[in-house]
Amino acid sequence: MSDTLPNPPEPTPTEARPATPAEPAPSAPRKPRKSGCGCMFPLLLLGLLIGFAPRIISQTVLRNQVPAMLMAELPPGVEIGSATVGWSTPIALNDVVIPDDQGHPALRAKHVTLSVSLWELARGVDDYGTIVIEEPQLDLRVEKGVTNFDRFLGRLSGGSPSTGPLPQIDLQIKDGTVTLREEPLTTTKTPEAERPAPLAIVHIPRAGMVSSTTAAHDLTGQLVAAIQEPAVELPVKADFHWDLPQAGVGGIGNGQLLADVPSLPLKVLAPWIEPYTSGRAVSGEFALRAAMDVVPSPEGQLLIGADVTLPRVDFRLSAPVLTDGSLGQPYRWQGTDLQLVAEGAGDLAGKLVTFETVRLRTPIANADFRGTVADLPGQVVCDLTGTSNIDIQELLALIPPEQAQNIQFNNLRLGEIQVQGPLRVMSGVPPAAPLRVSTDLQWDAANFYGFTSKDALVTVLYTGEALEINPHRLPIGSGQWVAAPRVEFGSAGSSLVFAGGPVLEGIEFTPEMSATWLRYVSPLLGSSTSIEGRFSLSAEPARIQLAPPYAGQFSGVLEIESAQAGPGPMVLPILESIATVQSMLGRKTTLSNQKLTVAPQNVPFQYADGRVAHQNLQVGMGDVLLTSSGSVGLDETIDFQMTMPLPNKWTEGRPLLAGLKGESIPFLMAGTLDSPQLDRRALGEFGQRIGAKGAAGLLDGLIQRRQEKVENGTIRPAPRRNR
Repeated sequence: MSDTLPNPPEPTPTEARPATPAEPAPSAPRKPRKSGCGCMFPLLLLGLLIGFAPRIISQTVLRNQVPAMLMAELPPGVEIGSATVGWSTPIALNDVVIPDDQGHPALRAKHVTLSVSLWELARGVDDYGTIVIEEPQLDLRVEKGVTNFDRFLGRLSGGSPSTGPLPQIDLQIKDGTVTLREEPLTTTKTPEAERPAPLAIVHIPRAGMVSSTTAAHDLTGQLVAAIQEPAVELPVKADFHWDLPQAGVGGIGNGQLLADVPSLPLKVLAPWIEPYTSGRAVSGEFALRAAMDVVPSPEGQLLIGADVTLPRVDFRLSAPVLTDGSLGQPYRWQGTDLQLVAEGAGDLAGKLVTFETVRLRTPIANADFRGTVADLPGQVVCDLTGTSNIDIQELLALIPPEQAQNIQFNNLRLGEIQVQGPLRVMSGVPPAAPLRVSTDLQWDAANFYGFTSKDALVTVLYTGEALEINPHRLPIGSGQWVAAPRVEFGSAGSSLVFAGGPVLEGIEFTPEMSATWLRYVSPLLGSSTSIEGRFSLSAEPARIQLAPPYAGQFSGVLEIESAQAGPGPMVLPILESIATVQSMLGRKTTLSNQKLTVAPQNVPFQYADGRVAHQNLQVGMGDVLLTSSGSVGLDETIDFQMTMPLPNKWTEGRPLLAGLKGESIPFLMAGTLDSPQLDRRALGEFGQRIGAKGAAGLLDGLIQRRQEKVENGTIRPAPRRNR
């Protein structure tokens, strides 16, 4: 190759050369050369930010975002007092405060330690390692069964299906405390000094949850807790075994929950129970053993099976406040070995649960139900159908013996039971429909306070506010019960309501009636040793409170067709007084063990202010007719008067007694039904009247005889008295 440059090509003839040399064209400006330091500065800045990120996170409010990296469903407003964060070292958080959805600090923890590093947490590892929460304090507030963490739990259950394997975790809780208060769930923070006293304080020495992909279950957990207030010696234990859902599948998976509660005061559960008790305070205690299995169904629901046993229950309700401001009777129920077994399917949020079977087993009654329950967190709307049988003797054992001895049933049974409507009334939320519980009551034979009944059929309808009793077939002896009373329930107590009209028709008197209700309407008949006859009863519209002081009024008419009764303790002192009267009049005593007879008559009666009053009941005893009026208290005190007109035959043909014609003797009776006290002053006063009127009768006779002259004008001699 030659080092000389090649000659330029010769111009073609057609090319014209310029006359003057051409000026060189201006060259393009040169770009500045890039510096190596300028290219590296952003990378250097990014590296510094990455390197100092743990310190920045630790020393700024960015540390408050670390819990959200673990659980996005947490409420906003998490605060962390201090933190130690490193790219390759464990994370330590101190003085952690997590609010509830109302903005109140609700969960505090002294220390939270994560064995994973910030780098592992940021890149979304599938293993969170060990998380240790030390000295957590949970402030649980509840209002009418709703807690300040219900929304948070709803977000947990309603999250979108996972798209990858769930992270592994080993969660340990040490020395935790849960404080439960019944407090309004408002956004206004109540000053600590004004907050209500805790319903319960629960100490959790230890609790844990471990997940694993190699063990039999994805999640296993245990909890041991001690109830410090109110103090319970035996600990509460719980554990669960759970299989988490696969990637891309929603829900919570399936598993089993186990719980053993040797003793738990019902006060702790009062906020969830009292919405169903018309405001009456709940107390007592119970023991519980429970197991629940949860399995997802192909339709996306959860198949639920629960087995709950209550070895011991002591349930108490405080006394209701009555309309007059006084207190009614408290309620207490004790039972053992109660069992509830349920199988069904539903969603975790409780929007609709379908029960294939619900079996309730108690010493008093067994029940089997099926149907649906909707809106479990809210109104608990039921549509259930079932059957039940009752051990009447066990049921009667729950009421006072003095009442139970007057009630007997033979083969009492229930028909199909229907439960429809909401079980729970929520403030500000109109009910979807009124609650209705209906069934039929049937029995072969019964005796209720002397009313004997056979082959009866009665429909009972409970509507949440009232219990309606509708007799389809309710024979009482040879007569009938025809009224349809109601028991109405309210915050002031329960009331028995009658619409008015006939109540009983064609009923036969029985000795049991004399010993129970009849002694209040008529003490004379009520104390009888034997009684027979028939009566009917009608009443005016009435409302009677079913707890002391039994406020209200009840008036009606006892329509006696006829009656005959043997004299009882109430009549015996009256018979003695009548015998004394006969002796005063010089007559032979004829009323010993005389039976009482009652002619057809209507006897008005009225209940008011705890006393039953009757008017003008006429009772015959041989020649004597007594008219009784007065009252008997529910405390069995008596205050009534019997008026006895002297029979005309006792004075006829006896001039000395002519002045006593039309005379009446009042007998006053006081004391109690079992210890009557007859006021005998009327006998003494009557004796004085005999002397006064007898002497006046003798004087009138003498004057009359002296005025009766014979035809010759002499005075007719008085008949000679035989000696």
